[in-house]
Amino acid sequence: MRACTTLIFIPFVLAAVAARADNQQYLVEYRAFREALAAGNGDAAASHARSAWQAAETELGSHHTTGILAYNYGRLVVFYDAGHSLAPLRRVSELQASGTVDLSTTEFQMYMDYAEFATNGFRQPQAKKLRKSLETFEEGRAESSPDAASIWLRLAASDLAAERFRSALKTATRAEATIASVLPDQPRELAEAILIAGIARLVPYPRTVDDVQTAHNDFGRARRLFSPQQDIDTFDPLLAQILAWNGAASAALHSLGKKEYPDHADTDSRSDPGPKMFEYQLDESIDCAKVAWLEKPAPRFPISALRRGSIGAVFVGYRLGEDLAVQDARILAEVPAAEFGETALRTMAQWRAEALPAGGPACHQNLVTQFTFVIAK
Repeated sequence: MRACTTLIFIPFVLAAVAARADNQQYLVEYRAFREALAAGNGDAAASHARSAWQAAETELGSHHTTGILAYNYGRLVVFYDAGHSLAPLRRVSELQASGTVDLSTTEFQMYMDYAEFATNGFRQPQAKKLRKSLETFEEGRAESSPDAASIWLRLAASDLAAERFRSALKTATRAEATIASVLPDQPRELAEAILIAGIARLVPYPRTVDDVQTAHNDFGRARRLFSPQQDIDTFDPLLAQILAWNGAASAALHSLGKKEYPDHADTDSRSDPGPKMFEYQLDESIDCAKVAWLEKPAPRFPISALRRGSIGAVFVGYRLGEDLAVQDARILAEVPAAEFGETALRTMAQWRAEALPAGGPACHQNLVTQFTFVIAK
């Protein structure tokens, strides 16, 4: 997740002061902060932002500029170090209450509530307070902000982790809409919001075929936001999670006694194969034949998972060796975590191909497969 980069800068009048007072440390650090920010060096920007604020505390004390510098630093680090953002934001609150600074109350409260929410372990009371401050911030605005979009997404993720599925679905839907509006160049954040919504639809029990179908459509929409991958070594872990969850949706469908997804207005799985998985598949000169297997036993359902009534899926990347055996098999994602992956790998160790697939090395160096584990009715 990105750090905040839409920051408040020192008012123009201070630029004139800076020309006459280059020896003031807070101005030196502030200029270094702006240079690092412009260069895209987040760590250096955060270090200089903190130093600028602390120098202003020493040189200016309770002053408007001190408050602005504290706010810059607090907002800059709030997404990746919420604990360190609390002190400057609380200082801003103190200066705001005294009338020393005059910032947007609703915007400031959103950052303050997020910092407390993240620092206190994403608890439900802080989540309710944060949701309210987000809604208040966005009331009457023609457009939200990139930071609000990121906070909606983090709030949805925390709801999902706490198994507050209805809230996760509602918040993820809000996050998706906001991200699409203000972060059109951030497809990963959009994909994460859609994934959370799909999981929130799929997991609660009892589930219906319509629940599974809608979740499947969500996972398909999320998958389409990714470009083809280079290889299994650098396969995007978020994309792998999306594919594994789509496999889990298939397992859920089978557990409901259905073999095919019903026709749906958004996606018909039988007519929509989805985008190409790897970049080499886009090269028309490479025509990979499907792997023909001499030995391909199915995995055994783990007894422990069967006793728990678990269903799920494993998404695996692998290569075929010259001996026609599976090599370098690795779990790219599995649902649920650490439930079926080892069984899948043990099974693949027994697979043998009839021959290396035609099309050259690209056709047997980066391969993927998916296992679904179903308890049928």
